[in-house]
Amino acid sequence: MADRRVRRELLEKLNISRQALSQRAKRIKEKYGPMTTDEAVYVIAHQEHVDLSKYLPLGTIDRVRSLVPRDTAAQLLPTATKQYSKAPRRRQLDDIYFDPFIDDQIANAALKNAEIYPIVYVFENSVRKLVAAVMQKEFGRDWWETQVNDKIKNTVEIRRNEEKGHPWHSQRGAESIYYTDISDLKTIINTHNRVFTKLFGKIPRIELWIEEIEKTRNTLAHNNPVAKKDRERLNVYARDWSAFAKSAFDQLR
Repeated sequence: MADRRVRRELLEKLNISRQALSQRAKRIKEKYGPMTTDEAVYVIAHQEHVDLSKYLPLGTIDRVRSLVPRDTAAQLLPTATKQYSKAPRRRQLDDIYFDPFIDDQIANAALKNAEIYPIVYVFENSVRKLVAAVMQKEFGRDWWETQVNDKIKNTVEIRRNEEKGHPWHSQRGAESIYYTDISDLKTIINTHNRVFTKLFGKIPRIELWIEEIEKTRNTLAHNNPVAKKDRERLNVYARDWSAFAKSAFDQLR
């Protein structure tokens, strides 16, 4: 039977009954081909952005990812950004949210930024998971307490405490690394340069990828339009990172 913790988180997240979840798992099996019911439940969890690494071994997670078609990510994008592919971009936004103060220039910039947000989100969290995996493999489960500098740990603790003061708001994640800035990840890598170069060779390209995420992320966070050349560069680096991540994942298994 699928890990009960995965099922429980899914049921709470989706606010559906066990029967409804079973029906959805059945449809997943019909749509994507042969798999067990447990695997179908894990695929649903993966699609709903449940952090399976909290519950399942890496081998099982790798199997789940292999069951999800490559175009699934595109299918998961908000339908409003795809529904009117031949209509003016402004209409796409008005169907979701209308504001008379928003002109076409802002509306178009918002939709263009929305196209790259999933890339930044996945890119950044992939870096987090890679850093955590490398550090845990080298220093054990207590690596955060023993190997991260006090400045980063103090910042993370402040953010955790701030969240406790707003219990009605969703939490970032169970692990401390999800409260770090992308620049903190670069600091951890540089501090333990020997460990990362031992596994992956020269570090500068990783730093370059991280810097690119940081620049684009900051632009998005301040609600400014990301220029076309920056979007194109982000896509190139994201593809490079994806290839690198697959190799790194195999080395860390």
